Amino acid sequence: MGIVGVKEFLRPARPMLGPVLGFPAPLVRGVVRAIPNGNVKRAFWQLIGNPISHGSWRFTAPTAFGFELHGNTVDFLDRYVYFFGVWEPNLSYWITQRLRPGDTFVDVGANIGYYTLLASRLVGADGRVVAVEASPRVFHRLERNLALNHTANVRAINVAVSDRPGEIELYDGPISNSGKTSILRASGRPRSGTIHAAPLAAILTDHEFASARIIKIDVEGAEWLVVSGLADVLGRTRFDAEFVIEVSPSWLASMQRRPEDIIDIFARDGFNAYTMINDYHSNSYVDGTPYAPPQRLSGPLTETCDIVFSRLDQREL
Repeated sequence: MGIVGVKEFLRPARPMLGPVLGFPAPLVRGVVRAIPNGNVKRAFWQLIGNPISHGSWRFTAPTAFGFELHGNTVDFLDRYVYFFGVWEPNLSYWITQRLRPGDTFVDVGANIGYYTLLASRLVGADGRVVAVEASPRVFHRLERNLALNHTANVRAINVAVSDRPGEIELYDGPISNSGKTSILRASGRPRSGTIHAAPLAAILTDHEFASARIIKIDVEGAEWLVVSGLADVLGRTRFDAEFVIEVSPSWLASMQRRPEDIIDIFARDGFNAYTMINDYHSNSYVDGTPYAPPQRLSGPLTETCDIVFSRLDQREL
């Protein structure tokens, strides 16, 4: 699937409710999409675009991959999608290279549905997407975006993924980054309630688990709980299944775990580890940094990053 053209990029967003930013938001978006990459574009973004972009602007706008999202630029992910049309370009592009019509994609920590909707378009009518989101507040936004895009191949589930079934507390992320909602307590995160939790293999049907081509896991520090719940069932995955997991050494240390603990679970079932670079500085989005494929992990992991687990044994994916 290719990226839509400039004409689609410049299609006006449809503001919802009362915009706070007003006219500057779509104007800045249009200029950023139209100016060729280079010093002029970067200067415009640094002097005008970036200061404006942090305001609140409720929108409905197309992404670079053709699907649309409802959002608000006050949120980190929404803001990047609105102004640049893409989130985590390396991971987004890598997924477009892996998924094929008829595949199954599992999105654990689906947030508002960016990757769910990307995968929905890639796997087509004969494919399947399972979107798992723990936060009821964020899940409502996910459902709204699914309805906006008239998806018929997505099963959305409002549940937390953990290593065992039970009830678990949920802590809200800030309004500026709702994706930081987590089942792990952190300083400043308010408790939002209790939600049902279960291992991933119990949430998915047998067919969904066995047919999954990619399983993405991004649950703000609780990845160890998800992975440890998978330890005994990885052998049931298809031979070319791949996992994309955000791994944070600091969060793991708070649970008396290390990145190697996650890596070892996958290694026992023949998976190799590859690091995926995600640069969240806006300049990399402005400049359109070239795609960097996942590279084979060659040393200790010291910073938070996405790790791709694949049974392929090569230098890069």
